Parts: sequence; structure tokens; C-alpha cells
Amino acid sequence: MPAVPEEQPVVRRAGLILLASIAFACTSVPVVNPTPIAAAGTPSRTRIAILRGIVRSHWTVVSEKPGEVVASLDRSAWGIVVAIDYGPQVSIRYLRSHGMDYDDSSDPATIHRGYNKRVHHLMAAIAQEMTLQGIPEG
Repeated sequence: MPAVPEEQPVVRRAGLILLASIAFACTSVPVVNPTPIAAAGTPSRTRIAILRGIVRSHWTVVSEKPGEVVASLDRSAWGIVVAIDYGPQVSIRYLRSHGMDYDDSSDPATIHRGYNKRVHHLMAAIAQEMTLQGIPEG
């Protein structure tokens, strides 16, 4: 029976490392802002729904001014900061991040795929808060 060369496990291991590297590199996706939703009947009611959605989603209010709430979601290895603009509609836009591989050198800008998931979850929580207050969504 012929002997199996020692190099086979090394080649196999190198192949697995290459596949893992490719999979890891594919975590960047275009930054996608959630679809805007209709605001409440008044800025005050809209603001309340936004603040409740932020709390429900475990985000933190960073600052507020009329028509805008800035919120963050921080973990030890990464963090996200977004502006939630409101007027006739509520929209979320990227402000900054760390540990999310944000790259604006291309058009559109790219970021770790977890960003889009988290901001869409935040928008869904805000929409649900508006619905709970009797504010129509959409």
C-alpha cells in the first residue's frame, strides 16, 4: 500500500483557511437605508414613537433636536451611530461606526452586513410603536 504524502493535510488545511477567508471577506454589503415610513399626526407623537422604538431595540439616544434624534448601538467590538430624521416621514441614515468595516471609497458605500439588519430592526420597532399608539404605518 503506497504511503500518503505528508503534504496532503497541509494543502487541505490551506484550502480550508482560504475558504474561510473568502467567506469572512464577503460580509461587506452596500449600506441600505430602511424605507421611510409615515410620521405620526404631530411631531410630538412621532418623537415619542421614535424614542420608544429606540429603547425597545436596545439602542441609546445620543442627542435630539427638532426633527432629528441621533441614536447609537454600542458593543465592545463595534458600534453604530445613526440619525433618525422626522417630518412628514421618518427615515434613518448612517452617521458613523467603528468595527463595522465601513468603506465609502466606492459608490455605494459598503459596511458589515450586520449594520443593515440592525437599522432595519430599529425602523421596524419604530413602526410598531407608531401602530401601538394608533398611528398608521406606511
